[in-house]
Amino acid sequence: METVWIILVLQAFICGFLAMNVAEHKGYSTGAWFGSGFFLGIFGLIAAAGLPTKQTTTSLNRLSKKCPECAESIYKEAFVCKFCGKQFSKGQVVADLLEVLQGKSGANDLQALDALHFINDASVVPCLIKLIGTITIESQMDINDRVLNKAVKLLEELGSPAISPDLVSIVKKTQVVAKSNKLIELLGSYHDISSLPVLIDSLQKQELRSNAINAIEKYGESALPDLEKMAKDGKRTERRIADEIMTRIKSKSTK
Repeated sequence: METVWIILVLQAFICGFLAMNVAEHKGYSTGAWFGSGFFLGIFGLIAAAGLPTKQTTTSLNRLSKKCPECAESIYKEAFVCKFCGKQFSKGQVVADLLEVLQGKSGANDLQALDALHFINDASVVPCLIKLIGTITIESQMDINDRVLNKAVKLLEELGSPAISPDLVSIVKKTQVVAKSNKLIELLGSYHDISSLPVLIDSLQKQELRSNAINAIEKYGESALPDLEKMAKDGKRTERRIADEIMTRIKSKSTK
C-alpha cells in the first residue's frame, strides 16, 4: 500500500512539473499550473497543453523601433515609416532584426527569424551560425527547439557548402542531439566532401545514426572510399552499416 502512495505522489509531481513547464513557455503562472498538474494529473497537463500562447508586451515592444524622424513606434522589419514616410535601407532593417537575435529571447527570436525569411538576405548567415551554436534545448517543448528549426531552415535556404566547416565544428562540440541531427541533415544537402568524416563518426551514435545514414547516401559514390575504409577497419556493427550504405549507393547509381 505504501508503494502505491509513493507512485501516486511521484506521478502527481511529474504532472505538476510538466504542466508548469508548458504553461511557463506559453506565458502563464507557473504556480497555478503546477497545482493543476499536481491535483488533476494528466488532465491538468492536457489543459496546459491546450493553452494559447500569450504575446507579452515585452515581446511586442522588443520588435518595434522608434522612427528617427517622427519618433513614432514602428515594426523593426518596416522599410518605410507609416507615419512620416521615412525609408530604411535593407541593411538597416537586417541589422535591427539581427540585434533581436542577440537578446536570446525565444519568442522574439521566432519573430525575427520569420521576418528575415521574407527579406531573404544571405548576409545573415554568419549570425545564424552563431545563433545555432549557442542554442540549448532542455526538452521537446522548449521554445528554443522551434528557434533551432527556423534558424536551420533559413540557413538551408541562404547558406552554401562554404559554411560546412562551421557546421561540422558545431556538431563536434554540441551535446544537443536535436541540434546535431538538424545539422547532419543540412550537411547532407550541401554534399561537401570535407564533412564526410564527421558524418561517418556520427554513425557510431545510435541517436544520430538514422540521419547520418540518409546524409551520407546523398553524397553518392564520392562517399564510397570512406565507407570502404569503415567496412574494412570498423567494428562489427560499423562494418554492417557501411556495407548497407554502400549497397544503397551502388543500387542507385545503376538505375
